[in-house]
Amino acid sequence: MRSWLLLGFLSSFPFSESLRKATKRQGKSLGEASHQGALEYAAADEHHVERPHSAAGHHQKEVPRIDAVLERNLDAAARAEGGLPARSQQLGGQAAPRVTEEHGRDAGRVVSSFLATAVHAVDLVDTVAGDPLLVISLAFAIWFMTQFVYMYFVCPDAQGIALRRQQMQDEWQKFLSGQAKDLENQLQVLRKHAVKSTTQCFMDHGLSFCHFMLRVSKSDLAREIDSPLVEPFRQFALLWIRAFQECGTEPETEPLVLCSQQSVQHLHTVADIAATIVAETADKTRSKYCEADVRAVEALQAEVDELKAKGLISEDNSSWLRPVCNFGISWEKAQENSGDTFPLVLFFTCWRVTIFSYGHAVTLLAFPCGCILGLVMHMAAKHAVGAVVDLATVLVAVLCLLAPTVNQGRQLKARLQDIRSMKAQAASLQGKLNVWTGKYDQMQCLWQYQTKNKLDLFNTISELIRFPQIKSKDPHSERVFLRNRLLSLNEKLVRAVQKMGSSSIYLGRSNVDEESLAVAANQIQKSIDNIDKAVKEDDFDQVEKYLENIFALLIVRVISANRLPNTDGGAFFDTGDLTDAYVLIRLGKVKRRQCPTTRVIKDNLNPRWDEEFCLEVPRDVKHFSLEVFDSDEDQWGPGASREGIGYLPVKFRHCPGQWIDKVEHLLSFTKNQPIVAKLHLQFFYVHSVTDLAKMDTEGSGGKQGVPSVQSVGTFLASCDGGTTFDSSSPASRR
Repeated sequence: MRSWLLLGFLSSFPFSESLRKATKRQGKSLGEASHQGALEYAAADEHHVERPHSAAGHHQKEVPRIDAVLERNLDAAARAEGGLPARSQQLGGQAAPRVTEEHGRDAGRVVSSFLATAVHAVDLVDTVAGDPLLVISLAFAIWFMTQFVYMYFVCPDAQGIALRRQQMQDEWQKFLSGQAKDLENQLQVLRKHAVKSTTQCFMDHGLSFCHFMLRVSKSDLAREIDSPLVEPFRQFALLWIRAFQECGTEPETEPLVLCSQQSVQHLHTVADIAATIVAETADKTRSKYCEADVRAVEALQAEVDELKAKGLISEDNSSWLRPVCNFGISWEKAQENSGDTFPLVLFFTCWRVTIFSYGHAVTLLAFPCGCILGLVMHMAAKHAVGAVVDLATVLVAVLCLLAPTVNQGRQLKARLQDIRSMKAQAASLQGKLNVWTGKYDQMQCLWQYQTKNKLDLFNTISELIRFPQIKSKDPHSERVFLRNRLLSLNEKLVRAVQKMGSSSIYLGRSNVDEESLAVAANQIQKSIDNIDKAVKEDDFDQVEKYLENIFALLIVRVISANRLPNTDGGAFFDTGDLTDAYVLIRLGKVKRRQCPTTRVIKDNLNPRWDEEFCLEVPRDVKHFSLEVFDSDEDQWGPGASREGIGYLPVKFRHCPGQWIDKVEHLLSFTKNQPIVAKLHLQFFYVHSVTDLAKMDTEGSGGKQGVPSVQSVGTFLASCDGGTTFDSSSPASRR
């Protein structure tokens, strides 16, 4: 491209030469006169005669103190040859050397050049100021010459465009294979995250909460001032609101507060409390969490897909002027679906002109304007200005020819900036999605295993609180009934929520692993399902019992037995055949075939099992028993009858949250009397999620030889199933 620009500049050289000649002619007479005047001044000084008034004398009036200028030049010439100044007599009284004719000629040239430039500048300013067309012509020439110089030094040539194109392609491919792909994968991970469904569940529960409060606010019974229902209902509403506090991503530092306690503290009717809660809650239950960032990522992906579909830059830049078979004047956009104005295609008679930008359009219009201005200047005999305009017009023509290359360079630069902008935006969105993923990972246990169960519980219990929409025949009894129900439910709900544990347990600030929390949440969810069935049957007593026993597990360790009787010995059996003992764990009155058992240890009167079992505790069961049997399968084959040795009943409700270690005598099945044989066991009654944290910390209670639970969650998961254990199933033992 620069070679084309240089060629255009050289082609305009004759115009610049004519300009130089015209300027030289204007200052020629002035230079000759000044030179002649300088010689006369020198000759007069040499012969000590009065200086003549020559033809250049009139310049002495126009330029004051010309003799001082000439004198300084003569002194400078004398110093250059090593002599003294012409006026040295005034300084030292010595004789001064004569100034030669050559010195005068040199001084005259300097003065003549200076005077010619000054006079020409003054004349030019006067001429331009009085001619607006001349001002326009000079402005035109200066502007487009500047543009030409800018294009020459700034715009890249063909090699530079190739390098820029390669750089753009490299950055684009790197962006597609790097940040764009990582962002897409990260978005998929976030969309499939386990807590995404939980966040939607939160919003659904928020709507249910608002609908319940709206229904209550419309009841006639709720409009009574200072009713005995006001305080119980206020406590129930605040308990429900506290369950929503954990729905935020910072539950400990910035909890989600649907309605503050102060807002409902001094209200005197149930309807006012419900209406105030609805007013403050409406916008807060529709939190979108990371939806804004997800939409930004989707918009960026759409932009990337659009660029991939239509290409980075337009390849049709070879020519902007083509002949076509058309004799009209019209225009159209080169890309119909694009929102940009350019490129614009103009059909002018038999030519198709592609305009790439506003600058290109101005350049095209400038060419005929330059031709007209140059012609006008030459017709006005202002050939110097006309030559300058002609030079600028030639440069404009060169710029028009190079418009496709310039446009391609601009497109590459703009597209490269777009790619870098998308890379910066992708990096910012990646950071935001990483933050959301980290928050989701941190909140996953809390939301899935506690918060969701809390909201499900309150949503289920709310069906029991029915405010009549019309005034009943006996409002007093209706009021008392609702008040008693609310007071009882509030008390039971407080204890049930406490059994679910604090949020710190679910946020990883305890030694309870996720598998343990999952088992506990599953047990609580089963209790909530049972409560829902009882609510539908309007069985309030069953609801209270399930609330009291919303979560209960029993961990039993069967350690060993000693001094068992030999039930396999006798006259008809081998003397080496001893008792083949195993232990059955029976919870309440569950049938033996549904109870878990230990493995059978053959021919040993002091067996050691070291096995652990987990049982779901029904709400009415308060004890369990360990029953020791002798297996006869080795003598009579599978399915043979078993012989009872003894059993040990154990009560567990009185000591939740701690390991209990027991070594006691077995009781006879027939006489219920102690026998010589002893059984060693440990058990742990889990009454709340907080008790799970104590399971590992207390371990075996300091007893030697008793194994500790390595992973509570793995153990609970392997033993999950409650009282439906099958003695023949390996999954019932550990």
